[in-house]
Amino acid sequence: MVNKLQNPKNRGFLLVEAMISITILLMVSATAITLLIYANQAIHFNAHSLEASWIAQEGANGLRGLRDTNWIRFSYDKENCWTEITDTCPTTQIAEGFYRLETSLTDPPALVSTAAAIDLENRTLLSNNDYRIYKDETDGSLSHDSANEETIYYRSIEIIDVIAGERIDANVTVAWLESGQQQRDIQLPVILTNYQLEE
Repeated sequence: MVNKLQNPKNRGFLLVEAMISITILLMVSATAITLLIYANQAIHFNAHSLEASWIAQEGANGLRGLRDTNWIRFSYDKENCWTEITDTCPTTQIAEGFYRLETSLTDPPALVSTAAAIDLENRTLLSNNDYRIYKDETDGSLSHDSANEETIYYRSIEIIDVIAGERIDANVTVAWLESGQQQRDIQLPVILTNYQLEE
């Protein structure tokens, strides 16, 4: 009986078979690693999108809170004062443009005018800092107070259209840099009406 390994022709076939097996194993491994990387990125993106949608919803609620607070503060003139930004009416009404929403657990919501839209891919745009969201570790509240812990999120409110005494069309945008590179954002349209006038 002849040993197949001693035949020179068979040794070459074994080497080729081993190289093919290694190549297939490397291709399968590379595919599996690529799929794991994409799955990990998708998990992070979905988590960031979910958090961003909560932050956007909080911004929309802050706008509604400002309107409702104005109805209470200026109940004597709900038609003209419901879009007031300051503590006295009439002084500064909400106008078209970009804003930062200031919220706290003790004070009513307030809008602060800012320069431009969020553009995180322009790293030198100073107005981006106006929109940065910070988290208070003691109570978990979110704000623009830089004394708290920095998050990856930025929130702006764009007032698109103001129809005096009737309605405000706005857009809440929450943006972040995904993997520190590409800007992603969630946009939530908000329509505020002065339905108190119907009472």
